[in-house]
Amino acid sequence: MLDRIKTAQLVTAAQGRIFRQARSLRWLTKEVWQHIVTQPAFVDALGLARAHQSLTTWQGSLADTVASEPFTDAYDVIAIDGSQIYPDNHFQGIDCFLINTGLCHLSYAEQSSVRFAAEPYLFTPQEALLAYKQSFFSPDLVDLIREDYELKLLAEQAKILSDTSQKPVGLFDGNVFFWHLEVKPQQIKTVFLEQYFKSLTLLYEQGFLYAGYLSGARFSDLASLLRVGLCEGSDACQLSRSQLYDICTMTEVLTDAELLAFVLAPGERTTLFSCVGAIVDAYPEHSKPWFFYLHTGEEVVRIEVPAWIAAQPKAIAYIVACCLDQTAKGRGYPVALAEAHAQAVVTGADRAFFYEWIAMQSVQQKRNVSISPKGLKKKLLGI
Repeated sequence: MLDRIKTAQLVTAAQGRIFRQARSLRWLTKEVWQHIVTQPAFVDALGLARAHQSLTTWQGSLADTVASEPFTDAYDVIAIDGSQIYPDNHFQGIDCFLINTGLCHLSYAEQSSVRFAAEPYLFTPQEALLAYKQSFFSPDLVDLIREDYELKLLAEQAKILSDTSQKPVGLFDGNVFFWHLEVKPQQIKTVFLEQYFKSLTLLYEQGFLYAGYLSGARFSDLASLLRVGLCEGSDACQLSRSQLYDICTMTEVLTDAELLAFVLAPGERTTLFSCVGAIVDAYPEHSKPWFFYLHTGEEVVRIEVPAWIAAQPKAIAYIVACCLDQTAKGRGYPVALAEAHAQAVVTGADRAFFYEWIAMQSVQQKRNVSISPKGLKKKLLGI
């Protein structure tokens, strides 16, 4: 087990390394930010850098911030999440995995309502390899299939509600920018992008508003802009030497959310930015991913939307108002996403039930199922 005394000693000894010195940017205000990013030398430096490196682009001015208010009128929101049980190599004679999708549909009106749903899907690795045209199975494949089923679930909801007066905002817990596929083998990338884009295209054809909500996002697109435009040779931003040193020594580790916590007030968002990555070229034009940052009052979150929504200011305002109201109702995190997670999550008890039920079925079917000595020991220890 973890030696807590030794661990506490390690943390105490390392506190000078593990805590970021965010206080050194207290001088960074919205006015200072707007001054920096509108300087001709800064803009010129970014223009020159684009010739040899990928940098995000944006709508309007980089200095733009937009104040927003949460909904006061009726609205609907549908949140989607997913979970899984991976194949367990310690259960010998069992060859399967489970994906569970969860949905929460909240309707705020004079007669408010809520709808929950959860749907499990069972696969064998062989079935998954055949369905998704792959030759090698790994837990990563389970994650990618789960993401496919999450997207399909929202697309199905959009189709079901297309003939009704309900026009919800759809929220995903995570990205609609599939950057994680960039490092995958080409066969995985081709097959899963094709599947994902089918769902995104259905949402586009239905005109169904949706967004990816990223709490605690670790992206650094805007920090990279600062590093290039301010710290690689530009000296016309009229910062003091200590301020320039502070910000340029931190851009390597600073996330966009940490940076914008000094810039955005609660209820404010940035302008919209294009996502950057080789994978973006594969997207249909209508669904190429864009993002913006929003200060919810509790944190700065990243919101990702497709290009067709990014081109509609009213649609963006609607999504922002929904996110602000949901985080207020959820005390810092969208209540619909929290409830969708509760529907989708597979607990330790659920996992135990899954394998116990399979074991019972194996007895009825007179199949030989056993657990490895290591798995048995972990089970006895409650691991």
